[in-house]
Amino acid sequence: MAKIKKALEGVHVIAGISRNVERKERLKIDGQEEVERLTPLEALEKYFTAKQYDKSRQKELVKYASRLLES
Repeated sequence: MAKIKKALEGVHVIAGISRNVERKERLKIDGQEEVERLTPLEALEKYFTAKQYDKSRQKELVKYASRLLES
């Protein structure tokens, strides 16, 4: 988009430019929940589980994430 804007800098008239984005089917976790419906902490916990983080490490990271989200 930046390249297009730069190329059109000296132009006096521009026809409409639209960006078409194809979206794939929404990703579902465990085949049940849509990602968009998870809270940030729930999504983080699911990520850690999927990446097989150690449970004690997950707990510690979620604690710090919670503090960041509260501030």
